[in-house]
Amino acid sequence: MARGQGTEIWAEQIIEIADDTTSDYRIDKDDNRIFRSENVYRARLQIEARKWIMARLDPRLWGNCPEIRVKYGWSPVLSVEEREKALELIGIAKSTQPKVIELPP
Repeated sequence: MARGQGTEIWAEQIIEIADDTTSDYRIDKDDNRIFRSENVYRARLQIEARKWIMARLDPRLWGNCPEIRVKYGWSPVLSVEEREKALELIGIAKSTQPKVIELPP
């Protein structure tokens, strides 16, 4: 529970950091706006650091590779004939015994 709350706080901080543009520019002596790339790089580092720790503490929610679970709901994807053929092939695969090949010493 505490880890989840911590990662939620960091997620909010990421949005705040990304939206904060107050120090991205400076004004020179001729009133020209000069872009400060170092502030953008610092913000990027802060965001990436938070994302990294969030993915480690709660990989299910914040990980880079979401887990995809496939269930037996084939009916929308396969026709009836394709589903029956797939189930037949699965049955054949389950019933066959693997062959053991002995190699000479």
